[in-house]
Amino acid sequence: MIIHFSNTIVIAIIDINKILKYSNNGHEMVYTCVNLFNNFYSICGSFYMFIKRICFVIFLFLSLFIYATTEEKKEEDLYLSQIAMSSSDYLVTAGDIYELGYLVGTVPVKYTIFVDSSYIIRVSNLAKIKAYGKTFVQLKEEIESIVTRNYPMGGAQLVILQPASFKIHLQGEVLHSVEKKVWALTRLSDILNDCKTDFSSIRNIKVVSENGKEHICDLFKYYRNGDYNNNPFLRPNDKIILSRYDRKVSISGAVERQGTYELLNGENLSDLINTYGGGLLERADTSRIELERNFEIEKSSGKKKYLSQKDIDENYKLKNKDSIIISTYSELKPVLFLEGAIVVSQDNTQLVSSNRKAVIFTENERYDYFIRKNKHYFSETA
Repeated sequence: MIIHFSNTIVIAIIDINKILKYSNNGHEMVYTCVNLFNNFYSICGSFYMFIKRICFVIFLFLSLFIYATTEEKKEEDLYLSQIAMSSSDYLVTAGDIYELGYLVGTVPVKYTIFVDSSYIIRVSNLAKIKAYGKTFVQLKEEIESIVTRNYPMGGAQLVILQPASFKIHLQGEVLHSVEKKVWALTRLSDILNDCKTDFSSIRNIKVVSENGKEHICDLFKYYRNGDYNNNPFLRPNDKIILSRYDRKVSISGAVERQGTYELLNGENLSDLINTYGGGLLERADTSRIELERNFEIEKSSGKKKYLSQKDIDENYKLKNKDSIIISTYSELKPVLFLEGAIVVSQDNTQLVSSNRKAVIFTENERYDYFIRKNKHYFSETA
């Protein structure tokens, strides 16, 4: 098609040159003009067919894309509907679409129910019910019982065709205030990971509902103890407000759960070790707990301080960015020194009379075992 189109243009250019050449010869000029007209007509026809085929290809691709997108949306709606119907926690939500099916005698009836913001649902021509605050399971039982009372052999069944999606508002100590699209089984923790800053608190998250009711959530209690009251399902037009944390401290060493934790007001060293760190390990040495103070405008900033069991008992006060390190008794193994005819290093067998080598040993260890274990330090003349 493109080659034919190009050839036609070349022939037309040749005809124009002929017209200019034979401008004094009327017969030749008329003949050449007729050929030129035919060639231009052919050019227009070829161009029209070219554009037509391009449009057809574009239309075909768009149709396939729209079909694939529609099928994907149907599969997603089906998946979400199955999840919603299998969960006893799914609340009836404005925007839900349900389908009620039953028999009137031998005639099958299908009735589509749309839930709007009034939450008043008409059950065919049988009744009106208020659905606000009810789970889908509760609504299903109520509607099916209404139909069964009127049509005992109707075999009523209510299903979710499409669960609602809605927007919530996220603001406060976040990267930027944003509206997010969620659905009725989205929990608070599901929306925060890509919005928090390095200073966002997970211990003091305020959720303000559409009617103005406030609820303070502590996600640490959910992550640690599985407390779902602190990780609620989101509802339409909820406003989530994150605040900045007051103190974050780290603990490492001889505790069950090492990590960085956000402390609440009044929580200090004892809480960090026993509540957040899960308690001390068996051989923890509480006589030399290291405290590194990393972020304070004071003389002790960046310096170490040593704490003890007494400080744990008194719940020593911690500050933001403090780091606690608890060692074990096994790190305090005794050493003895080898002197004399010993090897300086593995790569150098030259003897140095003043050379000394510190070697760790275990209490009550026998000398013969100790010598065999460290024989690589001894020279051939030892």
